[in-house]
Amino acid sequence: MSAAAARAVFISGSAGGLGRALVRRFYQGGWQVIAQLRAPNEDFTQFCESLYAKEEGDSQELSSRGERLNAGGVIEPLYFDLTDSPAREQALRELISRKVPLKALINNAAVAHGGFFQMTPLEAVRAVFEVNFFAALALTQGLLRLLRRQGGGSVVNIGSIAGLDLSAGNCAYGVSKAALLAFTRTLAAETAGSGIRVNAVAPGLLNTGMGSQTESKAAAQMLERSALHRKGEPQEVAEVVYFLCQDEASLINGEIVRTDGGRA
Repeated sequence: MSAAAARAVFISGSAGGLGRALVRRFYQGGWQVIAQLRAPNEDFTQFCESLYAKEEGDSQELSSRGERLNAGGVIEPLYFDLTDSPAREQALRELISRKVPLKALINNAAVAHGGFFQMTPLEAVRAVFEVNFFAALALTQGLLRLLRRQGGGSVVNIGSIAGLDLSAGNCAYGVSKAALLAFTRTLAAETAGSGIRVNAVAPGLLNTGMGSQTESKAAAQMLERSALHRKGEPQEVAEVVYFLCQDEASLINGEIVRTDGGRA
């Protein structure tokens, strides 16, 4: 594994399909990746080892943007439950004390939920909000100081078109994502003066584990509404997120970028 990079990104929910795509993209771009997971994960360890092996075997590979991939990137797994306040606060304190060169925060962690409101216990709604909304708020509030210390940076919240195109059966997941998108625009107005840009990406149905949990009729309707009529690949969303964290995106702030193949 390469020496620590000069720029660090914190990615929550790194074990899932989109999480891994984000880890891979930032690692390939030469970033120090702080990859949050709930607990040690053998599959994630093997995923990281496969990236390291590829770096050793193909260090001259170039991206479509002409940058050299795997140029000094490093992955650092960080284990704690996002809903465990003491564990979360301890992890963030350690990052701040180490003066990690944080330049980006990706609030990616989420749990899926579907069901009509009258058949959904409020405890279930609260559990979804704890991960999809309040954990993102807590991480952001805890790491803004570190971003400011580094002279600014970027926060990208992973929303969903379910938070934009609210429909029946989305009283928990969709509404939690709608709250996250509203938070994105509010925070963007507050932190712009500190050099911190805040944006969100709203994917449609993705070819991931969470995407496969979508009820078949609902999935078919989502694909029918998409102009491309197909699931998105997680790496396609990761590329958009990566761009939003680059200097080339310095004028983009407070935006919600749909990555759903276009609404037909």
